[in-house]
Amino acid sequence: MTTILLVVTVVASTPSSEPPQTEVKSPIKAVLLEAFIPGGASFYLRNYRKGVLIGGIKLALGGASLHYYLEYRNLKSHGLYYLDAESTFYDCFWWFTLVWLFSLTDAYVSANFWRFEEQTHIGIQISYKF
Repeated sequence: MTTILLVVTVVASTPSSEPPQTEVKSPIKAVLLEAFIPGGASFYLRNYRKGVLIGGIKLALGGASLHYYLEYRNLKSHGLYYLDAESTFYDCFWWFTLVWLFSLTDAYVSANFWRFEEQTHIGIQISYKF
């Protein structure tokens, strides 16, 4: 009776014996760029689509927050209380804050994993023995 032993191993290695020479992206620089420029870290990391998407969302939410804050402040200065403007301002502001924190976290992680796919080859090796 023949027994077949199937061995599945996950192989992670660099494509060549020499360490790859790649440029390094600073996570601190990426976070600082993202903190002050909407989508700045994504452009720094050459991920332009994500930069436009995150930057656009941050600009839209920031602009909406500013608009509703100014509307609320204007109505309040005239002695009116406009709950909808205040509520919408807080909604936009909290969403802006969440997107801003997410983008800072994404900038840090993306800078740490810069060129990860090119530096590491991950595959599955299947072998069998009779």
